[in-house]
Amino acid sequence: MKKHQRNFLIILTILLGLAFPLITKAQHSFHYGIKAGLNLSSSSYNRYFSDSKSMKPGFQLGMTGDYALTKALFLQSEIAFTTKGVVYKGAELWIGGTNPPVTHWKNIIDQLYIQVPLKLAYKFDLGSKAKLVVNAGGYAAYGVSAKYKTKNHYTGVEKPDDKTSYNPFNDKVLNRFDTGVLAGIGTELGALAVGITYELGLKDIGRQMPYSSNGFEYHNRNIALTVGYRFN
Repeated sequence: MKKHQRNFLIILTILLGLAFPLITKAQHSFHYGIKAGLNLSSSSYNRYFSDSKSMKPGFQLGMTGDYALTKALFLQSEIAFTTKGVVYKGAELWIGGTNPPVTHWKNIIDQLYIQVPLKLAYKFDLGSKAKLVVNAGGYAAYGVSAKYKTKNHYTGVEKPDDKTSYNPFNDKVLNRFDTGVLAGIGTELGALAVGITYELGLKDIGRQMPYSSNGFEYHNRNIALTVGYRFN
């Protein structure tokens, strides 16, 4: 584990330790649980304007906290492992000839984060222990791991397919730290919760184009469909 990763985990552990007495003291207003779900992520990055870009499926899993400020207004947070990334593909003609070969390429960017959001939520009582929940806030995230994969397929020439990959965090292509805003809507039925959240990365985490000295812009985007369970 690298030094900056170790320091981040130490600081996170200390903060959670300091927060535990406050949480215990406020048990009558504080509720905790777990949440898991499907991510559909993308980004603002395009290699070329002609790229075909699509969402990348992923997951998230974490612990949640819910603190009642009033009967209907709540402060919500969580600590979760969450994936982000993007899939894009295109084709390039080889130069020369009347019937030049074509390279069909596909790039996949995988990112795994430890993410901590902080949200204000308002819960509308629908009766029979059912509630409509709307929330909004911000998040901070730290990139634990990542992989940039390229796959090439060739037509019009006898050339085998090839693949390459590297870690864009370690190779200083992407910044590990990310911040952004999010908003969501969902329902609660007793201890169960179902929701959908949109995350918009505000921080430009692009640093340097792969195999180039040129910079580029990269903002994370994500739609999360989640199911949660509250223990207390």
